[in-house]
Amino acid sequence: MREFALEDVRESEFSNYPSRLSCLYVSKTLKEAEFWYNLFIDLGRPTFQIVKVEVDGKEFTGDAWNVFEGTTDIDNNKELAKRYWLNLDNNQGKEPILETIVDGKIKVIEIVKIHEVDYEK
Repeated sequence: MREFALEDVRESEFSNYPSRLSCLYVSKTLKEAEFWYNLFIDLGRPTFQIVKVEVDGKEFTGDAWNVFEGTTDIDNNKELAKRYWLNLDNNQGKEPILETIVDGKIKVIEIVKIHEVDYEK
């Protein structure tokens, strides 16, 4: 329900931003990339590389704290989605965690860091 609301609001009010359903999540700095890289590894999500990319397309940077739990309340989901796309302060009063999404032509220009995987485990 969350992604449905986010996409519905994006299409109708923020079509200049990429869709979360067909994008690449990137970071603007190595520090941000390493934050997400380490978080995903700690969560057990396969993360193998940090790469530098060139992007020719749309971009949006928002606060990941504004990503919400979708419910059956469609109107509330849409209000929360609008808050996300407007990039308003998060309701938690926390320092923003930036997430950047891009679409279009994306080219890997450098492999910055490789996660060594022990396949023997």
